Amino acid sequence: MSFDFDELKHKAGNMLEKGKEKAHEAAESEKGQKIKSKAGELFEKGKEKAHEFAESETGKKVKNKAEKLLDKGIDKAESVYEKHKERKAEQKEQPEDKE
Repeated sequence: MSFDFDELKHKAGNMLEKGKEKAHEAAESEKGQKIKSKAGELFEKGKEKAHEFAESETGKKVKNKAEKLLDKGIDKAESVYEKHKERKAEQKEQPEDKE
């Protein structure tokens, strides 16, 4: 059984274009506009809730913990990098064995 990949690619491209057209039509429809409007409202409410959470005691604790973990991760990464640089320097100092 043989596949004509060019034909499949062409068909897939056509299907993609049709899908884009349908999505565009749906977005322009009245229902699509309502969905877009509702999504915008929900997005704004989500931003408000996120801001409220960030200002709450729990949010501040979470932020503080996240900052500590980030600092710890940065310190660890710097430590690993320094060790890597030291090993590289040691390797350069050691003469290569030549037989």
